[in-house]
Amino acid sequence: MIKRQIKMAAVLLLSIFMLTGCWSHKELTDIAFVSAIGVDRLENGKYLVTYQIVNSLNIPNGMQLGGGQGPPVTIYQATGRTVQEAFRNGGQEISRRLYFSHANVLMVGEETAKEGIYPVLDVLDRHKEFRNTATFVIARNCKAEDILKVLTPIDRVPANKINKTLEYAQEGSGGRLKISMSDLISDFTTEGKEAAVGSIKLIGDPEKGKMQDSLNQTALSAYLMSSAIGIIKNGKLIGWVDGNKARVITWLLKKTNITSLTLDWNHHPDAVDIRTIKTNVDIKPVMKNGKPEMNIDITFQGQLYEVDVPMKVMDMKMIGRLQKAYEKKAEQQIYEGIRYMQQEKCDVFGFGQMIHQQYPKQWKKMKNHWNEKGFANLKVNVHSNVIISNSELRTDPFHSNLK
Repeated sequence: MIKRQIKMAAVLLLSIFMLTGCWSHKELTDIAFVSAIGVDRLENGKYLVTYQIVNSLNIPNGMQLGGGQGPPVTIYQATGRTVQEAFRNGGQEISRRLYFSHANVLMVGEETAKEGIYPVLDVLDRHKEFRNTATFVIARNCKAEDILKVLTPIDRVPANKINKTLEYAQEGSGGRLKISMSDLISDFTTEGKEAAVGSIKLIGDPEKGKMQDSLNQTALSAYLMSSAIGIIKNGKLIGWVDGNKARVITWLLKKTNITSLTLDWNHHPDAVDIRTIKTNVDIKPVMKNGKPEMNIDITFQGQLYEVDVPMKVMDMKMIGRLQKAYEKKAEQQIYEGIRYMQQEKCDVFGFGQMIHQQYPKQWKKMKNHWNEKGFANLKVNVHSNVIISNSELRTDPFHSNLK
């Protein structure tokens, strides 16, 4: 009996060490939750860091019809000779400790991106609280501070608006890109691949956009929208890609499944539109006569979304003609997008990375001049396959039967 009591006492004593308690607790009243960070380079050479801080009491929850009377976020700023110094100075104006674990956007101004983004990434990649899953984005044609000061009506926290806009545009239409900081750093450190990043631009009056009253009107004085894809080489922004060329990038990076393809028909421009619901991309490098080539097979599966000319869409021969025409147009767009990047001598598709993995010995001979000689002169073979599965709720367009 005594032995059993001694064993129980020993177990209870050891269990005390399992109860750590709140050894590092933080009161919510002592913390300022940072939702987004912006970095700009000033004319005097200093860095300006902008913090978008959440005012939680002014954001409605599931049980509220509305939040408080003030803005959902507050902006604080600090400057420094280096990015790290600007971060250290950030706590001098705030009565709470900056908390970065909930920050999901890292934004730099366009001019800052052109000068180089390595210093910004290095500081935050070392930060123990900042998550490298945060979205990296460039403020196009403006500074990061201008974007982060604009209030957004539906997503009350602007950082959430930025993330959702980039994500939906990337997946739902293509030509827009959402990339995390960790993936961006991976692109910088991977042989045979250059980086591409998304951007946000400001439309309207930036001064009115940061006022609380701007949320009380149906037509916004200023709003944010996704913009072109920025091309990064050696850590610096070298240019923008938009339109169909940008969509080729998201296609080949396997970022876009749903998109829209228009086709001219019977001398009518953009007369037929299909909505793709699934996109499969297969890219394989091959060596021919000691030179690399890329074979690209891409399959679009979709449905007729708009038909502006009389057409018998239940006729399988007609569907076959449409599919062949779409395949030809898709291949043409892909070739044009790849040739454009070859002219820029910037392999954002990661073709070099694939050659490195498949043919490591041959890669050693070409890696030092890959962009300038290898990628710029790379032969690419594109084959597309378009499958039109149905025509939504209607068969033939109604104007085929007009009186």
